[in-house]
Amino acid sequence: MKSFLVLVTLMMTLAAFPVQAAKRVALVIGNNAYATLPNLNNAKKDAEGMAAKLRGLGFDVILKTNAGSRTIGRALADFENRLAKADVALVFYAGHGIQANGKNHLIPSDANIEVEEDLRFGSVDSQEFLHAMNRAGTPLNIVIIDACRDNPLPHRTRSAAHGLAIPAAPAGIKGTAIVLFGSTRTDGAGRP
Repeated sequence: MKSFLVLVTLMMTLAAFPVQAAKRVALVIGNNAYATLPNLNNAKKDAEGMAAKLRGLGFDVILKTNAGSRTIGRALADFENRLAKADVALVFYAGHGIQANGKNHLIPSDANIEVEEDLRFGSVDSQEFLHAMNRAGTPLNIVIIDACRDNPLPHRTRSAAHGLAIPAAPAGIKGTAIVLFGSTRTDGAGRP
């Protein structure tokens, strides 16, 4: 059901954009396996499914699964470079996400996150995707975050909250759609 809603939202957004849009670029990340947080069951599969659908819609797709921080950083740089002449930019992230201090922290698979303070250097701020799109000047930008809404650190944090914060679009960014999905359980999480 969730994947269907994501696809319907995506189709409606793309339908509003001119059909002759020449270049579409997507960064798709799905993390199931984590160093210190509970493993997930569906994030990798969701990312692979989304990548296949996006390729079918004519997107140039960068797919990363069980991606560590270095892999995500390099993929983000590659994504921004490919956006130079793109008409549509899309990011899809599935995996652990933690809201703390009003920011959405997306967790790389190799992150050593044990307490809230680890988020500062061990996670990726979801705003980084929007900043890359803004710098590239892409006319249409779509960010889809499919993250578990349960904070895996509830007994060890002060400001981390359930759910995700609605990110603010950077000043000057062009047409932008931000879609947040997630379950209240951790995707059937558990260590195998």
